[in-house]
Amino acid sequence: MASLEQNITSTRLSRRELIERMAALGIAVPALATIGAATRPVRSALAQSGGTLTYGFWQPVTNLDPQGGTLQIEALINQGIQDRLVWKTPGDATYYPGLASSWEFTPDFTSYTLKLRNDVKFHDGTPFNAQAVKFTFDRIVDPATKAGAALAALGPYASSEVVDDYTIKINFSAPNGSFLNMATTVWLSPQSPTAIAQYGPDYQDHLSGAGPFMMTEHVHDDHVTLVKNPDYTWGPSIFSHTGPPVLDSIVYRLLPEDATRLAALKSGEIDVIDRVTPEDLASLSADSNYKTFTGAAGGAPWIMCLNTTKAPTSDLAVRQAMMMTFDQAAIVDLLFKGTLEPAYNYLEPTMVGYDVTTKDLFKVDVEGAKKLLEDNGWTGDGIRSKDGQPLAVDLYIVANFGMDDMSAAVQSQMQVIGLDIKITSLEFPAWWDAINGGADAPHTANWTFYWWADPSGPFAAFFSDPAAKIGNGSNYSDPDVDKLLADALATGDDTQRADLYNQAVRKVLADVAGLPAFQKRLVLGAKANVDMASLHTNAEGYPNFYDVGFLS
Repeated sequence: MASLEQNITSTRLSRRELIERMAALGIAVPALATIGAATRPVRSALAQSGGTLTYGFWQPVTNLDPQGGTLQIEALINQGIQDRLVWKTPGDATYYPGLASSWEFTPDFTSYTLKLRNDVKFHDGTPFNAQAVKFTFDRIVDPATKAGAALAALGPYASSEVVDDYTIKINFSAPNGSFLNMATTVWLSPQSPTAIAQYGPDYQDHLSGAGPFMMTEHVHDDHVTLVKNPDYTWGPSIFSHTGPPVLDSIVYRLLPEDATRLAALKSGEIDVIDRVTPEDLASLSADSNYKTFTGAAGGAPWIMCLNTTKAPTSDLAVRQAMMMTFDQAAIVDLLFKGTLEPAYNYLEPTMVGYDVTTKDLFKVDVEGAKKLLEDNGWTGDGIRSKDGQPLAVDLYIVANFGMDDMSAAVQSQMQVIGLDIKITSLEFPAWWDAINGGADAPHTANWTFYWWADPSGPFAAFFSDPAAKIGNGSNYSDPDVDKLLADALATGDDTQRADLYNQAVRKVLADVAGLPAFQKRLVLGAKANVDMASLHTNAEGYPNFYDVGFLS
């Protein structure tokens, strides 16, 4: 196999050519052609070792266990605690070795065999090995775990076979071309079986990953403290150094209010803050005492899903009229002042399958929208009606989640064509129950977005029939789209996957099951002495502070 791998590397076959040739031979496909080079980027020579970085975040934590959590902040805090089987960076198709030093897969993508590092220990001293990977994946699918994002990330998992201590074969019940992408996330990061056995349901307060930072304290609704892992020597080549992290520790503090976080940054008690408002981003960027950082995110942009099974949005003409009226660029310019980009696709630009030309499908035509409604029986002065039903859309939003202003902006745009948007604001649990009500759901529209490392996630959640009650607020169901999504999962060939996902995007856009609004970005503000130039982000867009230190 070694000579074959060398030949593959030296001839520089494309991933597609490699897969086709190996599949034709009926053998497992080694992934060396997609493994990144070992060359490390250069970290700032001015950054000094040591110190505590304090990070102010806005979103309350519900479950820090990466196999039980679902929220952005839970993935963000875990970036330093966990190590990944595979690494990837935004917009880069290359896979870099992590805890898995190499891998191969069967031609039908139902089985992956991973060779694992033999020099890694979890934070509690438990050796990392194939048994730990099997334990982690079996735990994810165990109903008692009540897994969150990890269950979706793992896909159609069937079993794991421990070939030897440092070789594991992972089997799926159906083709799973998304596995390597999802193996780059903390949701599938291996956990210490010993720590989980010891702490049980309290494991989220005693996490034992294999990353460069170790969690020493989790005070709920207040802060999480991480300290450097002095034994960390297995960092991937995407980082600028080896060994323990530059910082001694990181403290993540919950500060939900934007103004409070900004004040804490300016007073010096916080070093980095997230979710910086456009106004604050502009002022911080213009002040030499501070730095700002914006980074691309994976998954899906902000989307207004339209309930395709409940009137009036069950009428395709209504949804088409809304699309013709919806002006993403105007809303972004009004609310985000050039800090974000309008979205014209259900995928972020870093995702396989993103096609910039879908922008051509959007043309603001208010008069055309009015005529379309008239032609389809929606008439009247002011708010239109048809057969006695007013043209009113019930938009459900999550309270205190940044949805209010953009909802009001869309409400104003739709009034021009005689469509009334009624806004209902709920706490997250009630909102989730409402949009997942299926045929009994009270909403006709809802905002949503998705941080993910593979295009399969957003589609499975928002526009796939099997997920009709786990995030599919549009209640969209189309067998052709489901077939495209299944076919995309059945291959690991990015060229084929891109074509299939692009077809799916265009079909869902033609059916107007949702209105893409604006792209997500990681937006941070920091004190000037923080080496933000050494900040890395993963394929989903979360920040990793392994290389970051304070400038002298």
